[in-house]
Amino acid sequence: MPVPTWAVGQVLSASDVNSWMVPLAAVKTADQSVTSSVTMVNDTELFVPIVAVGTYQFECYLDYTGANAAGQLQWRWIVPTGTTMRYQSIFQGTGGSAVVHLTNIAGDTPNANSLGTGTLMAATMIGTIVAGVNAGNMQLQWAQVASNATATTVRAQSCLILRRIA
Repeated sequence: MPVPTWAVGQVLSASDVNSWMVPLAAVKTADQSVTSSVTMVNDTELFVPIVAVGTYQFECYLDYTGANAAGQLQWRWIVPTGTTMRYQSIFQGTGGSAVVHLTNIAGDTPNANSLGTGTLMAATMIGTIVAGVNAGNMQLQWAQVASNATATTVRAQSCLILRRIA
């Protein structure tokens, strides 16, 4: 769907303003931890609804901690059936070097390093989502890369922002 064209003097509907001018956003207000598990869990706050046949630009900032070079963090994005997603991610890889992925898609599982529970780590992502005929949630799932008794924690202030562009 193309971006609407509005006429001078036209009164915009609440739906137009909310769909096209207000970004969708989710901000973690509380830490969420996973201990001794490589099973992906839904993030309790980092998800947003997307409309059918909509196109979005998105950004995500993950702030996390975990055991020093153990446990670590893996993630993936779940989107409605028929939706395509492409994004670039930047983070410290499990080998300790910076990783800049050329392109990830929904369902890919990047693995990011951790340096101890007292060291904040970050992963950033930017990309696009093109929704098919199904509306639904864009949902972050995550887990430890290797099961570890020290918790891997996605921290408060992590955020997800979508801007509708078509």
